[in-house]
Amino acid sequence: MTPTGALGSAAGTAIGEPLNRPVISTTDDRKKAFYQHLFHEMQEPWILYLALLLHDAGRAANAKTHADESTLLADALCRRHQIKGEARKLLLFLVDNHLLLYRTATTKSLEDPR
Repeated sequence: MTPTGALGSAAGTAIGEPLNRPVISTTDDRKKAFYQHLFHEMQEPWILYLALLLHDAGRAANAKTHADESTLLADALCRRHQIKGEARKLLLFLVDNHLLLYRTATTKSLEDPR
């Protein structure tokens, strides 16, 4: 029996067996490498993980602006788990500004100097 990973049997591949994927262009490879480098250079990636989990948590409150409610929930989590200092500031910033980050990422070109 061939061992499979978490998605091995669903994907039909064994561990270590290459997946059949479309060829990625050189530009995509460079972008992927850039983002991988950024992620690996993060000193505390758990803050990003928490922000990803919490950024839309405020939607459950049916508030007019869910970002504000999500930030309040993130702040409560910080107090409960004693997350302080720069880690707390960064988490609250990411959650509070996730819509701005989304809008910037989807409507602006980072290569445009304006």
